Amino acid sequence: MANNVVIRNKSLLGLIAAAYRVKTTEVSGPTWLTDELFDVDARIPEGVSLDHANEMLQSLLEDRFGLKMHRETKEIPGYSLTVGKNGAKLKAAGPPPADDPSKDTTSPEDRAKAAMPDMQKMAQDARIGGGLGTTRQHLRAATSEELAKAIARMANSPVVDMTGLQGTYDVALEISQGRGDDPGRTIFDAVDELGLKLVARKVPVDTVVVDRISKTPTGN
Repeated sequence: MANNVVIRNKSLLGLIAAAYRVKTTEVSGPTWLTDELFDVDARIPEGVSLDHANEMLQSLLEDRFGLKMHRETKEIPGYSLTVGKNGAKLKAAGPPPADDPSKDTTSPEDRAKAAMPDMQKMAQDARIGGGLGTTRQHLRAATSEELAKAIARMANSPVVDMTGLQGTYDVALEISQGRGDDPGRTIFDAVDELGLKLVARKVPVDTVVVDRISKTPTGN
């Protein structure tokens, strides 16, 4: 059975970031990449792995927009994740569910979304939308490196694990936007509660540099 991926109202910047599995802040190119919004209706043929969704989007950008790019490792503002002065307050991972002997690293909802290629994540995010509210992530049997990646998603900034922790942990992360006199709960609050700390620093990341791209796509 074929899989359909529908993306609505996304800029070229967002499409490029999804195609190459990087954040929009890790794409360098013309300033007009955010000026126009586009829709994508993609069909992944039967028998083709969903892992190829990103490669298909790359081909679409190359064929329709004439995209030429290269990758560079750059140092950009981010954070290191370290242990706080009073020590980590992480809960050691419990045993996996009896009916699933494999390692279970996230809640069912987060695990399902994490399994999607970035192209499908973008489509789902477009349907969910933004706005004020609370964002939660539940990690099960997660290493400190996996925790750093989860924090990076919530902070929308690269995070490098420098805790030195070797175990696996069950962790709940929650942040919320403030309203009125309520200041809300930041990712720094959530990390501090775990006995950890985010320290601002330059971190090396794999970036995409756009060498050439057309503002308008060619016809189908």
